[in-house]
Amino acid sequence: MDLDVTVVGAGIVGLAIASRLAERNHRVAVVERHRRYGLETSSRNSEVVHAGIYYPSHWLKTTLCLEGNRLLRELAERGLIPVVWTGKLVVARSADEAKALEVLYHRGQENGVPLQWREGRDVSEAEPAVRACAGIFSPTTGMTNAHALMDYFARAAEDAGATVALGAAVTALEPDRSGITFRLADGDSLTTRFLINATGLSADRLAALAGIDVEAQGEVLQYCKGDYFAAPGKVALGRLVYPVPDEVSLGIHATPRLMLHDGRLQLQKGIRLGPSAYYIPRVEADALDYAVDENRREEFAAARTFIPSLEPDDLTPDMAGVRPRLQAAGEAARDFIIRPEAEVTGLINLIGIDSPGLTAAPGIARYVADLIQELDA
Repeated sequence: MDLDVTVVGAGIVGLAIASRLAERNHRVAVVERHRRYGLETSSRNSEVVHAGIYYPSHWLKTTLCLEGNRLLRELAERGLIPVVWTGKLVVARSADEAKALEVLYHRGQENGVPLQWREGRDVSEAEPAVRACAGIFSPTTGMTNAHALMDYFARAAEDAGATVALGAAVTALEPDRSGITFRLADGDSLTTRFLINATGLSADRLAALAGIDVEAQGEVLQYCKGDYFAAPGKVALGRLVYPVPDEVSLGIHATPRLMLHDGRLQLQKGIRLGPSAYYIPRVEADALDYAVDENRREEFAAARTFIPSLEPDDLTPDMAGVRPRLQAAGEAARDFIIRPEAEVTGLINLIGIDSPGLTAAPGIARYVADLIQELDA
């Protein structure tokens, strides 16, 4: 057996898993098909450290988000990663939204998240650019730098003895009762006792390569694209500001602009708005179009309903990302899938790891390491 554990996919989640497993003295390799790590979902998001408000308390998304938030706070307090704890305001713009905000407030409290109810005048006192009829404030929400976070987990994994192999695409999987042999594009083959599928946008395809019938199990991923626009100099915010979420997404929210300087995050004038949420046809991950759709500018100008000083001409295209979702358009949100596959010994699939995957990453890492410990007993 060449390896104890192989992690396929070197995004934030894969690197965090490798770090945790290497620290537990496993022989670990991370294989990533790109020449750099984290080039897909991990580097194309809002970089928010979520508090755990949005989903039911029994979901993995919630449990691992709460755990990840705590672990990221510990790392930040030790000076190992950059986080600025801006806090977040979720604002209601109408009486109907205020009712929905109350539901969200109670759900967050049930999840153990410290929240404060704010009346409209209190929202404006906290953020003068923002207008709302009510809001909830989450003090344990923050922002990080995704690249710095990945750098930390990659360095921690390698320092603990893991190997991170970039430009190493997995082309075939051959499971048997003792382990899984995987073949790389360059022709090399290795055998591993456990294989962790942390490939994000390609997770269902890798699962299928191992023989899992993802279509029959309803686990074919949908691609949901999100554009971002920036308003570089018009508005300054000290906190994240979100609308009340809808059935599709958390909504186009406003985040302060941050700059990483000497390992610290500094607030800058200007904001970023996004992401939007619209489903796109499934293509190979290498063929994804990350261009911002400027025809959707009016969607972002709708942020004027809570930041009235914004004008459409203030907005410039910023970036776009694609999220791997288990639910199709019009369907209810679904939980993370993190599962040892009974029919393929040694395979642990992570499918549908969308938001709050960045926050949950260290929690996911601990969860997967505990699963391997149980399976190895």
